[in-house]
Amino acid sequence: MSRDRAGVIIVHEKKILLMYRKKNNAEYYCIPGGHIEPKETAKEAAIREIKEETTLDVKLVDFMVELENQGRKETYFFAKSFLGSVKLSGEERERNSPSDMFKLEWIDKEKLSELLIYPKELGLKLDPLIATLQSIQ
Repeated sequence: MSRDRAGVIIVHEKKILLMYRKKNNAEYYCIPGGHIEPKETAKEAAIREIKEETTLDVKLVDFMVELENQGRKETYFFAKSFLGSVKLSGEERERNSPSDMFKLEWIDKEKLSELLIYPKELGLKLDPLIATLQSIQ
């Protein structure tokens, strides 16, 4: 059974932090994050996963997006702020190879519609979600 997932949408200077993936000859982007461990809340998992994957310490806003993807619940939070420099780390750094590539990239908001972002449902909503977040902060 697939475990639920949590991720964090980080926007800085009109750019969003995405994880570029190349796996099984497929290339796509996704929001950094990972599986929710037993007895862990989605928010706790999001904070932990971002630290593990990017080395960033994040503070989250309460605004979030939930969706179903491939039979699992996925929860995406927005970062209110972050500390540190983006650096690939943890399991992603260890597994990183030409055939299983992980790369953190700051992408201009205006280019989001040109990218294949998984899950697709979230990718299609990112631009309006970011606009909503910026209007309530």
